[in-house]
Amino acid sequence: VYPSSPSSSVTASTPTAIVGSRGECALVIDGGTLEMGFLEATKRYIKGKDFKITVDAIQDKFNCKVTPYFTDYFGTEPEALRGPVAQQALGKYYKGIKGMGFAPHLSELKSNGKQKGTDIAIARKIEKMANNPEVPAIILLTGDSDFEDLLQETKSEKSDKRKPVFLVTWKKCLNRRLLPLVREVLYLDDIFPPTSE
Repeated sequence: VYPSSPSSSVTASTPTAIVGSRGECALVIDGGTLEMGFLEATKRYIKGKDFKITVDAIQDKFNCKVTPYFTDYFGTEPEALRGPVAQQALGKYYKGIKGMGFAPHLSELKSNGKQKGTDIAIARKIEKMANNPEVPAIILLTGDSDFEDLLQETKSEKSDKRKPVFLVTWKKCLNRRLLPLVREVLYLDDIFPPTSE
């Protein structure tokens, strides 16, 4: 459940808020990109403490404040994963971030392994935040080029959706066509260095 307003207080375990010159920005997370990229890089399942480290790094890098109110996390239903170990790990992870005040939107998986409806939901959220005068900037955690047209619109001087967008991604997941469309990039590989086999 989201706090009632942007200024509502959140629990003490919420990642430390660094109020920078950009203020309270919208954070839109493609959970599949974060979770699978983390597993591939570190050879372990992501935990709540890793999400806290990620949010703190985002706040530091982009000089902004991240709160549950303006954060949308699009993840996968744990039961949709193959194997009880993966299901349990993902369920525990979501429980951890919920304990910090963040409420993930969970979806089933399609036959190709992608989340059902996630790209559409993320695109709608970006569009909504681009039109929100309370949001100074959008931080997008993905690597997917599906959002290229929408990001082009947020960058266009002629668009009513013009707003700075910052990207958070893994180097392996990044579609380089996104780079000219964002202000700055935070590579998760720099926070969680790859673990050798």
